[in-house]
Amino acid sequence: MNIIVDIWHPAEVHFFKNFIWRMKNSGHQVLVTSRNKDVIVGLLDNYGIEHTTLSIKGKGLLGLALELCRHNYRLLKLAKKFRPDVLTGFGGMSIAPVGRLLRKPSISFYDAEHATIILKVLTLPLITKMCTPSCYTKDYGKKHIRFDGYKELAYLHPNYYAPSEETLEKIGVAANEKYFVVRFVSWDARHDINVKRLGLEDKKKLIRLLERFGKVFISAEDNLVPADLQKHLLRIDPKDFMDIIAFSSLVVSEGASVASEAAVLGIPTIYINDLDTSYLTEESDRYHLVEKIVEGKILLRRVEEMLNDPGLKEEWKKRRKRLLEDKIDVTEWMIGFINGAAPPKESSAGNKINSNHVKIGKV
Repeated sequence: MNIIVDIWHPAEVHFFKNFIWRMKNSGHQVLVTSRNKDVIVGLLDNYGIEHTTLSIKGKGLLGLALELCRHNYRLLKLAKKFRPDVLTGFGGMSIAPVGRLLRKPSISFYDAEHATIILKVLTLPLITKMCTPSCYTKDYGKKHIRFDGYKELAYLHPNYYAPSEETLEKIGVAANEKYFVVRFVSWDARHDINVKRLGLEDKKKLIRLLERFGKVFISAEDNLVPADLQKHLLRIDPKDFMDIIAFSSLVVSEGASVASEAAVLGIPTIYINDLDTSYLTEESDRYHLVEKIVEGKILLRRVEEMLNDPGLKEEWKKRRKRLLEDKIDVTEWMIGFINGAAPPKESSAGNKINSNHVKIGKV
């Protein structure tokens, strides 16, 4: 089988990597396409995943629109030569139109309820199947497939991931030494408009508070970190980032993906962003692995409470255990689904996950 995997965001490299490796090892031909954004190219190169970069991240709405046109045109040209049996990606804004033009099935994965314009205009009218976590709050009808997991369980499930303490040497941390990870994001996406966030002074107060308890590492682009906090900036190979999270004592994140990654790894996590997603809501309300706080004073008070709790990490390990008992190996599910096999588990929504599965070659 010939498969195209189209990558638009760094998190998608992690999401698809085990799927790509396993499908290739099973004798399938996998063509990976990408865009030059953040660390996408570096991650793919570091993982040894061959790929073709089709576009460079555009600036502003017009730039992004032009990039999408270039990306989709080049993907179409490449796909005509490759002759895929199926196209897959995250969000589906490229694979959906290209798949429709080629009359080939397109399978998109998605997990956030925002970006509705892109979904409504480009993806949903043209996509063959839209796959989301079972907790996803929207319903896309017959095209919609739900699975009992999160995208992070495609790469952080224990079947694939075990953290390496060797990574700690790279950041000068000893085994069992307490340290913290703070993630700041750029806030330049369309869905970030009018989203409540911490101010710079509150961020500085947070860092000063954390310094009292251990080392602090900030994950962010250089221009997002003021000069007096640059010493905390985390400078590592992007593929080592999961290990840094896995051994940390607390993660405070503006980004939803990092917050969910920390939660799935059983790390005490605070999400400092009021742009909500269904998976973070479930990780918070059902599994109590994430706390959501955007008020500076409340945040500082809660952080201090958590860091003074000697049983904090053990409690989060128990909560993670419950999550893993409930959820599936998402990569295994993807392989079964795209191969046309019956997926291994029924969704918590009560509908058979394989009720609408795609038989490759039929749209």
